[in-house]
Amino acid sequence: LHHAQIDRLWWRWQRQDPAVRMLSYNGSTRTNSSIAAQLTDPMEMDGLAPDIPVSSVMSVDRSILCYKYLD
Repeated sequence: LHHAQIDRLWWRWQRQDPAVRMLSYNGSTRTNSSIAAQLTDPMEMDGLAPDIPVSSVMSVDRSILCYKYLD
């Protein structure tokens, strides 16, 4: 339930300015790294599924996730 609520809050935050926030991703690629994160960075699935780019999961309703929240 905690993870679902975090996803929902992220979705609500993105909806406030979708043109900017659907692409808002920053920080470093790894802990204690100076390499800037990019939307093309892979999300490593540890062998459970193929690795995918971060950009493919930035939107819950227009990607491989494909689910919707109700207001």
